[in-house]
Amino acid sequence: MRYKTLQIFLILTLIPGIFQTSFAQYNYIQYKFLNLPENRFKHLKDSTNFNHVMNQFSNICFGKKEQINIVHLGNSHIQGGFLPNELKTNFQNYFLNDTMAHAGFIFPYEVAGTNTPYHYTSSATGTWIPCQATKDTSCSLGASGLSVSTQDTTASVSVKLKPVNPFKDPSFSSVKILCENIDSSYLIRTIPEARKMKRDSLGYLFHFANPTDSLELILTRKDPGDSSVFILHGFVPGNHSAVNYYALGVNGAKAKSYLRCDHFQEQLKYLSPDWLIISLGTNEAYNKNYPKEQFSVHLTKLIKQVRKHNPGIWILLTTPGDAMRSNQKNPNNKIAGEKIIHIAKENHCSYWNFYQLMGGEGSVERWNENDLTAGDRLHLNKQGYILKANLFFDAFLHTFLPYLNKQTLKNKSLSGVPERHICLFQRRAHAFYKTLFLGILHRCAHFLQLPP
Repeated sequence: MRYKTLQIFLILTLIPGIFQTSFAQYNYIQYKFLNLPENRFKHLKDSTNFNHVMNQFSNICFGKKEQINIVHLGNSHIQGGFLPNELKTNFQNYFLNDTMAHAGFIFPYEVAGTNTPYHYTSSATGTWIPCQATKDTSCSLGASGLSVSTQDTTASVSVKLKPVNPFKDPSFSSVKILCENIDSSYLIRTIPEARKMKRDSLGYLFHFANPTDSLELILTRKDPGDSSVFILHGFVPGNHSAVNYYALGVNGAKAKSYLRCDHFQEQLKYLSPDWLIISLGTNEAYNKNYPKEQFSVHLTKLIKQVRKHNPGIWILLTTPGDAMRSNQKNPNNKIAGEKIIHIAKENHCSYWNFYQLMGGEGSVERWNENDLTAGDRLHLNKQGYILKANLFFDAFLHTFLPYLNKQTLKNKSLSGVPERHICLFQRRAHAFYKTLFLGILHRCAHFLQLPP
C-alpha cells in the first residue's frame, strides 16, 4: 500500500514536469541568437475557445473521432509554401493517424502569373485575367485574396499535386470548386470525369470514382454571344485527415486586403476553421510612414468579422520578425509587433511574438549570417522558414502538452488505445515511464525498505 502511494505521488509530481519541459522536437543549440524563452503562445487564459481546441487535439491522441481545421492567413511568407508545408509535416508526424496530410487550399498561382508552393503546379488554356486583393478593388475576390477570370468561349484550368513530403499520396476523391458561374453561362466538366456533381452558392462539388492527383476544369460557354464572366477562386480537395491545415497567403497582403474580399467570410466559413492563425503586419510596417492606427482598425475589424461568422474559433496572432527595408533597419516591425500584441489582448486572442523570439532588433543579420534569409533580408529562405515552422510547432507543443498530460493521467493507462492513435509524445512518454520510472520506483522502494 505504501509502495502504491509512493508510485502515485511520483507520477503526479514528476510526469507533469517532464511533459512540460521536454516538449521540444528540435535542437536549436547552433542558433544561439534565438531568444528561446519567448517561444510561447501567450495570452491563453483570456483567449476565446482556446480550451475547446486544445481538448480537440487531446481527443485525437486518444482515438476519439475528431477533425480539426487550421487556417493560416497571411502574406508572401505564407504564399511561398515553405512555412505552411513544414507545419503540415509537423502536425502529420505528431498526430499519428492512418491518413495522409491534407493538400489544403489550392489556387492556380501560375495561371495568375505569380509564385506557387512547391507541392503542386497549375496551367491553363484560353485567356485568364488575374485579380489580387493588394492591387485591385473592383474585381470579385474570396478567401485566397486572389482570383482568375475568363470570358472565352472555351477555357480550362489544370492542377497537379506532387508526391512530396508531407503529401506522400496527394490523391483526392472529391473537390470543391470555389467559383462564380453567373447565370450558369458555362457548361462545366472535369478530367477525370466526375461521377457526381452538386452545385451551391459557393460553386461546385465533384466526386470521382477513383482517387486522382490531378484535375482539369473545362469550361464551354452555352451561348457564344453571351459576355458573362467565369471567376475562379480556388480548389479545396476533400479532407479526411484528423488535422487539416489551410494556407491562405497573398504577396503584399495587409489586413485591409482581406477586408476587400467580398466572398472572404463565406469561403472561410466553408473551411470550418477551429483555429485561425493571422500573420499580418509586415507590409504595413514596410511603409516608412507606418499607418499603425489604420492597421489597428483594419486588423480589429477583420477579427470581429471572422468571429461573427465563426463563433467557435480560436484566433492566434503572430508578430512580424525583424527585417530590413531597402537594406536599412526597419524599426516599424517592432512597433507593429507591439500593436499586434495590444490588439490580441483587447480582442481575446492569443499571440506568438516571433520578433522577440527571432532575437529582437538587428537579429535578421544573425539569421542572414547563418544562411536563413533571402537576399532582401525581408523574407527568409527555405531553411529559415523551416526553422520558423519548427519553432512555431514547439510553441504549440508547450501549450498543448499540459492538456495532453491531464487526459493521460485521467485515462491512467494507454493500454486501451490503439497504437496508431497514440500521439508521438505520448509514445515517448509512455516508453520513458516504463523504462525509467519503474526503475526509480524499485530503487526508492529498496532504499526505503518498503514491501512491494
